[in-house]
Amino acid sequence: MALLCGNIGTNPGVLKDTAPGNPSPMAKPITEPPEWRRRARLARSTTEPSGWGGGRVADAVAAGFGALTAGDDRAVRTAADVCRAMAWDQPDDLAGLRIGDGDGDVVLAHRPGQRFDVPAAAAAFLARAFEALGDDADLEAAVELHDTVVAMGEPVWSTARGAVTAGWAGAVLHEVTGEFAFLATAERGADVVCEMQAPDGSWGDAGETALVARLLDEMADAVEARIGVDPPPEAESGGGGGEGG
Repeated sequence: MALLCGNIGTNPGVLKDTAPGNPSPMAKPITEPPEWRRRARLARSTTEPSGWGGGRVADAVAAGFGALTAGDDRAVRTAADVCRAMAWDQPDDLAGLRIGDGDGDVVLAHRPGQRFDVPAAAAAFLARAFEALGDDADLEAAVELHDTVVAMGEPVWSTARGAVTAGWAGAVLHEVTGEFAFLATAERGADVVCEMQAPDGSWGDAGETALVARLLDEMADAVEARIGVDPPPEAESGGGGGEGG
Protein backbone atom coordinates (compact mmCIF):
# COMPACT_ATOMS: atom_id res chain seq x y z
CA MET A 1 0.00 0.00 0.00
CA ALA A 2 1.40 3.39 -0.94
CA LEU A 3 1.88 5.90 1.84
CA LEU A 4 -1.35 7.90 1.97
CA CYS A 5 -0.06 11.14 3.40
CA GLY A 6 3.12 10.37 5.28
CA ASN A 7 1.42 9.90 8.63
CA ILE A 8 0.04 6.37 8.92
CA GLY A 9 1.34 4.66 12.02
CA THR A 10 0.87 1.33 13.74
CA ASN A 11 1.30 2.60 17.29
CA PRO A 12 -2.08 2.28 19.02
CA GLY A 13 -1.19 5.15 21.32
CA VAL A 14 -0.75 7.73 18.58
CA LEU A 15 -3.14 9.28 16.10
CA LYS A 16 -1.20 10.91 13.31
CA ASP A 17 -3.83 12.67 11.22
CA THR A 18 -2.76 16.30 11.30
CA ALA A 19 -5.37 17.77 8.97
CA PRO A 20 -6.72 21.17 10.09
CA GLY A 21 -9.50 20.89 12.63
CA ASN A 22 -8.55 17.46 13.97
CA PRO A 23 -8.64 17.36 17.74
CA SER A 24 -5.60 16.29 19.70
CA PRO A 25 -6.09 12.99 21.57
CA MET A 26 -6.78 14.96 24.76
CA ALA A 27 -9.10 17.61 23.29
CA LYS A 28 -12.39 17.95 25.17
CA PRO A 29 -15.29 16.50 23.18
CA ILE A 30 -18.42 18.50 22.47
CA THR A 31 -20.65 15.52 23.24
CA GLU A 32 -20.34 12.54 25.59
CA PRO A 33 -21.86 9.03 25.70
CA PRO A 34 -25.15 10.01 27.39
CA GLU A 35 -25.75 12.52 24.58
CA TRP A 36 -24.87 9.87 21.99
CA ARG A 37 -27.59 7.65 23.43
CA ARG A 38 -30.08 10.50 23.47
CA ARG A 39 -29.37 11.26 19.83
CA ALA A 40 -29.79 7.59 18.90
CA ARG A 41 -33.19 7.57 20.63
CA LEU A 42 -34.23 10.70 18.74
CA ALA A 43 -33.88 8.72 15.52
CA ARG A 44 -36.86 6.54 16.52
CA SER A 45 -35.91 4.08 13.80
CA THR A 46 -37.58 0.68 13.57
CA THR A 47 -35.97 -0.15 10.22
CA GLU A 48 -33.21 -2.71 9.75
CA PRO A 49 -29.86 -0.86 9.57
CA SER A 50 -28.17 -0.53 6.21
CA GLY A 51 -25.44 -3.05 5.50
CA TRP A 52 -21.85 -2.60 4.34
CA GLY A 53 -22.51 -3.02 0.63
CA GLY A 54 -20.91 -5.62 -1.60
CA GLY A 55 -17.35 -6.82 -2.00
CA ARG A 56 -15.06 -9.35 -0.37
CA VAL A 57 -14.25 -7.33 2.75
CA ALA A 58 -17.78 -6.01 3.30
CA ASP A 59 -19.09 -9.56 3.06
CA ALA A 60 -16.44 -10.75 5.54
CA VAL A 61 -17.37 -8.01 8.03
CA ALA A 62 -21.06 -8.94 7.89
CA ALA A 63 -20.29 -12.67 8.19
CA GLY A 64 -17.77 -12.07 10.94
CA PHE A 65 -20.12 -10.13 13.20
CA GLY A 66 -22.76 -12.79 12.60
CA ALA A 67 -20.26 -15.46 13.59
CA LEU A 68 -19.32 -13.57 16.75
CA THR A 69 -23.00 -13.45 17.73
CA ALA A 70 -23.39 -17.17 17.00
CA GLY A 71 -20.17 -18.11 18.80
CA ASP A 72 -18.77 -19.74 15.67
CA ASP A 73 -15.02 -19.30 16.22
CA ARG A 74 -14.09 -21.01 12.97
CA ALA A 75 -16.20 -18.60 10.91
CA VAL A 76 -14.82 -15.66 12.93
CA ARG A 77 -11.30 -16.80 12.04
CA THR A 78 -12.15 -17.07 8.34
CA ALA A 79 -13.66 -13.56 8.25
CA ALA A 80 -10.79 -12.09 10.26
CA ASP A 81 -8.25 -13.52 7.82
CA VAL A 82 -9.97 -11.67 4.96
CA CYS A 83 -9.93 -8.40 6.91
CA ARG A 84 -6.33 -8.87 7.97
CA ALA A 85 -5.33 -9.35 4.35
CA MET A 86 -6.82 -5.93 3.57
CA ALA A 87 -4.62 -4.38 6.25
CA TRP A 88 -1.37 -5.96 5.15
CA ASP A 89 -1.59 -7.29 1.57
CA GLN A 90 -2.16 -4.19 -0.53
CA PRO A 91 -0.56 -3.11 -3.83
CA ASP A 92 2.45 -0.85 -3.26
CA ASP A 93 1.26 1.67 -5.84
CA LEU A 94 -2.25 2.13 -4.39
CA ALA A 95 -2.88 5.32 -2.37
CA GLY A 96 -5.74 3.70 -0.53
CA LEU A 97 -7.22 0.29 0.21
CA ARG A 98 -8.57 -2.46 -2.03
CA ILE A 99 -11.73 -3.85 -0.40
CA GLY A 100 -12.81 -6.32 -3.09
CA ASP A 101 -12.01 -7.78 -6.46
CA GLY A 102 -14.00 -5.46 -8.73
CA ASP A 103 -12.64 -2.44 -10.55
CA GLY A 104 -14.48 -0.08 -8.22
CA ASP A 105 -13.64 -1.88 -4.98
CA VAL A 106 -11.02 0.66 -3.92
CA VAL A 107 -11.11 3.27 -1.15
CA LEU A 108 -8.88 6.23 -2.05
CA ALA A 109 -7.43 8.69 0.42
CA HIS A 110 -8.48 12.34 0.54
CA ARG A 111 -11.32 11.89 -1.95
CA PRO A 112 -15.04 12.31 -1.21
CA GLY A 113 -17.54 9.60 -1.95
CA GLN A 114 -15.31 6.71 -0.87
CA ARG A 115 -16.45 3.68 1.15
CA PHE A 116 -14.51 4.60 4.27
CA ASP A 117 -17.07 2.69 6.33
CA VAL A 118 -15.82 -0.70 5.09
CA PRO A 119 -12.23 -0.57 6.42
CA ALA A 120 -13.49 1.18 9.57
CA ALA A 121 -16.03 -1.59 10.17
CA ALA A 122 -13.31 -4.16 9.49
CA ALA A 123 -11.18 -2.51 12.20
CA ALA A 124 -14.05 -2.77 14.69
CA PHE A 125 -14.65 -6.40 13.74
CA LEU A 126 -10.97 -7.34 14.06
CA ALA A 127 -10.85 -5.80 17.54
CA ARG A 128 -13.85 -7.93 18.54
CA ALA A 129 -12.23 -10.98 16.90
CA PHE A 130 -9.17 -10.37 19.05
CA GLU A 131 -11.39 -10.38 22.14
CA ALA A 132 -12.97 -13.65 21.06
CA LEU A 133 -9.91 -15.53 19.78
CA GLY A 134 -6.96 -13.83 21.46
CA ASP A 135 -4.84 -13.55 18.31
CA ASP A 136 -2.57 -10.51 18.60
CA ALA A 137 -2.35 -10.27 14.80
CA ASP A 138 -6.05 -9.41 14.68
CA LEU A 139 -5.53 -6.49 17.03
CA GLU A 140 -2.47 -5.29 15.11
CA ALA A 141 -4.46 -5.31 11.87
CA ALA A 142 -7.36 -3.49 13.57
CA VAL A 143 -4.99 -0.74 14.69
CA GLU A 144 -3.45 -0.49 11.22
CA LEU A 145 -6.87 -0.13 9.58
CA HIS A 146 -8.00 2.43 12.15
CA ASP A 147 -4.85 4.51 11.62
CA THR A 148 -5.18 4.23 7.84
CA VAL A 149 -8.81 5.38 7.83
CA VAL A 150 -8.03 8.34 10.10
CA ALA A 151 -5.10 9.29 7.85
CA MET A 152 -7.38 9.36 4.78
CA GLY A 153 -8.34 12.91 5.69
CA GLU A 154 -11.36 15.15 5.93
CA PRO A 155 -13.61 13.22 3.51
CA VAL A 156 -13.84 10.46 6.14
CA TRP A 157 -15.77 12.88 8.35
CA SER A 158 -17.90 14.43 5.61
CA THR A 159 -20.75 11.88 5.82
CA ALA A 160 -22.61 10.43 8.78
CA ARG A 161 -21.75 6.88 7.69
CA GLY A 162 -18.03 7.60 7.40
CA ALA A 163 -17.84 9.53 10.65
CA VAL A 164 -19.85 7.07 12.72
CA THR A 165 -17.99 3.98 11.50
CA ALA A 166 -14.60 5.61 12.08
CA GLY A 167 -15.80 6.64 15.54
CA TRP A 168 -17.14 3.14 16.20
CA ALA A 169 -13.78 1.60 15.31
CA GLY A 170 -12.10 4.03 17.71
CA ALA A 171 -14.58 3.28 20.49
CA VAL A 172 -14.16 -0.49 20.19
CA LEU A 173 -10.36 -0.20 20.11
CA HIS A 174 -10.49 2.10 23.13
CA GLU A 175 -12.57 -0.48 24.99
CA VAL A 176 -10.17 -3.29 24.06
CA THR A 177 -6.85 -1.47 24.61
CA GLY A 178 -7.61 1.42 26.97
CA GLU A 179 -5.68 3.79 24.69
CA PHE A 180 -7.01 7.35 24.85
CA ALA A 181 -5.93 8.10 21.28
CA PHE A 182 -8.69 5.76 20.09
CA LEU A 183 -11.15 7.54 22.36
CA ALA A 184 -10.33 10.75 20.49
CA THR A 185 -11.45 9.11 17.24
CA ALA A 186 -14.70 7.98 18.86
CA GLU A 187 -15.40 11.43 20.25
CA ARG A 188 -14.69 13.16 16.96
CA GLY A 189 -16.97 10.76 15.08
CA ALA A 190 -19.78 11.21 17.58
CA ASP A 191 -19.45 15.00 17.60
CA VAL A 192 -19.62 15.12 13.79
CA VAL A 193 -22.60 12.78 13.61
CA CYS A 194 -24.54 14.65 16.29
CA GLU A 195 -23.96 17.88 14.38
CA MET A 196 -25.24 16.27 11.17
CA GLN A 197 -28.48 14.95 12.67
CA ALA A 198 -31.57 16.47 11.07
CA PRO A 199 -34.26 18.16 13.21
CA ASP A 200 -36.49 15.09 12.78
CA GLY A 201 -33.74 12.88 14.27
CA SER A 202 -32.70 11.29 10.98
CA TRP A 203 -29.44 10.86 9.11
CA GLY A 204 -30.59 10.38 5.55
CA ASP A 205 -32.91 7.49 4.72
CA ALA A 206 -34.40 5.03 7.20
CA GLY A 207 -31.71 2.37 6.80
CA GLU A 208 -28.89 4.87 7.17
CA THR A 209 -30.56 6.43 10.20
CA ALA A 210 -30.91 3.02 11.82
CA LEU A 211 -27.24 2.25 11.23
CA VAL A 212 -25.99 5.53 12.68
CA ALA A 213 -28.27 5.23 15.71
CA ARG A 214 -27.18 1.65 16.39
CA LEU A 215 -23.48 2.49 16.14
CA LEU A 216 -23.86 5.55 18.38
CA ASP A 217 -25.39 3.28 21.02
CA GLU A 218 -22.59 0.74 20.62
CA MET A 219 -19.99 3.51 20.84
CA ALA A 220 -21.50 4.68 24.11
CA ASP A 221 -21.40 1.12 25.47
CA ALA A 222 -17.76 0.70 24.46
CA VAL A 223 -16.58 4.00 25.91
CA GLU A 224 -18.54 3.60 29.15
CA ALA A 225 -17.09 0.11 29.61
CA ARG A 226 -13.73 1.78 30.38
CA ILE A 227 -15.10 4.15 33.03
CA GLY A 228 -13.48 3.32 36.35
CA VAL A 229 -10.94 1.05 34.65
CA ASP A 230 -8.51 3.69 33.37
CA PRO A 231 -7.05 6.77 35.03
CA PRO A 232 -8.12 10.02 33.36
CA PRO A 233 -5.77 11.28 30.60
CA GLU A 234 -4.32 14.01 32.82
CA ALA A 235 -3.35 11.40 35.40
CA GLU A 236 -1.62 9.31 32.73
CA SER A 237 0.38 12.35 31.59
CA GLY A 238 1.95 12.74 35.03
CA GLY A 239 -0.31 15.36 36.60
CA GLY A 240 -0.76 15.40 40.32
CA GLY A 241 2.42 15.17 42.45
CA GLY A 242 4.14 12.43 44.33
CA GLU A 243 3.17 10.74 47.54
CA GLY A 244 2.98 12.83 50.62
CA GLY A 245 5.62 12.27 53.28
